[in-house]
Parts: sequence; C-alpha cells; structure tokens
Amino acid sequence: MPCRSIICWSQANDLIIFIGVASSAADGVRGTIDNLTITEGEVVSGPTWAGYDVDEFGDADTGAWLGVVNVDAAPWIWSYLLETWLYIPEDVVEEAGSWSFVPN
Repeated sequence: MPCRSIICWSQANDLIIFIGVASSAADGVRGTIDNLTITEGEVVSGPTWAGYDVDEFGDADTGAWLGVVNVDAAPWIWSYLLETWLYIPEDVVEEAGSWSFVPN
C-alpha cells in the first residue's frame, strides 16, 4: 500500500507505521513492528502549570500570552522573552490572562 504519511491504514484496518526517511531507491526504506497493542484507558499526562504542559526542564509554552516560561520556582516564573522574573500565582491564571507582579 503506497503512502507518504507517518501513519497509514491498510485495507484490512491493520495499523502500519513507516519508520525512517524516504529513499530515492526503488525499494525504499521500510521498518516493521512485530507487535503493536492499542488499549483504551486513562490518559496519564505529565506536569502542568496553569493548564500548560511543563517539560523536563520546567519550561511551559504559553503561546502568544507569555511565550516559553520556566516555572520551576513557581509562583516566580522566569520569562525568556522578557528576561525577567514574574510573580504569577497559578490559581489567578484564567483563559483571558492574568495579573502579575514584575519587580524593578
């Protein structure tokens, strides 16, 4: 079954995952998985700050609001964009934004 996307379904509804990069060779590059099980259940997520995912370095990407911030010392938040500390308690963050204290 030809396919150029990462995940493709065969006609028998078996999940096929292509691993690797495309090749100019006629036979292409292929990878196989002998056994793949997909189960239903509770999705376990990692740490968050104010609803934003936090990575292993303590960084949270708030998008257009504050950009990427480091929340390891919350409620003191390091803003990479502003290059300063912001005091933002997590419980005051709302969908529309939040207030913050910015020291001089």
